[in-house]
Amino acid sequence: TNRAIAARRLHSPSGRATVKLHKLYLEALASARESVNLITPYYLPDRRFLAALLAARKRGVRVRLFLPLRLDHRIMEWAARAYLRLTKKAGAEVYILPRMHHGKAMSVDKNFGMVGSVNLTRRGFLFDHESGVTFNDQKMVRDLNDLFNDWQLGAEPLTEEHMRAHSWWESFGAWWARRIEKFL
Repeated sequence: TNRAIAARRLHSPSGRATVKLHKLYLEALASARESVNLITPYYLPDRRFLAALLAARKRGVRVRLFLPLRLDHRIMEWAARAYLRLTKKAGAEVYILPRMHHGKAMSVDKNFGMVGSVNLTRRGFLFDHESGVTFNDQKMVRDLNDLFNDWQLGAEPLTEEHMRAHSWWESFGAWWARRIEKFL
């Protein structure tokens, strides 16, 4: 349940807390009954994350993902395009925010939230030293969900135009980024 997820200890002096954060995201997607909201600047999920997202959608869970229009690292933007297509194909709603942001947060249903530093990338999940604060106070989760609703009002739904490369350089950059994405 969402309460069990919130009670999980995430800190580890050995640096393995990020692996636990990856598991937290997977468990959150698996336990969701109504909704999952995610915001991150960088989005290069692994197969397990995408499979958990797809399984949540098949159960009827509404999944919303919020990303900035332009990133401060162009290579990350290029590498993310293929994953955005897969995420939309899985049935998630993807919203593009007009400005760069570095916020990372998640809410599940109306009773679990997390705010932290982990990017939704393989590197963020498995290698970088990241942290997150989880909570199950319903008022705090409601406040976080209100923030997601406000962000949606100022965002555009992801379109094919957002994902399309506009020059040969961007096409080449996307091809190259996919080859080195495990390092991003």
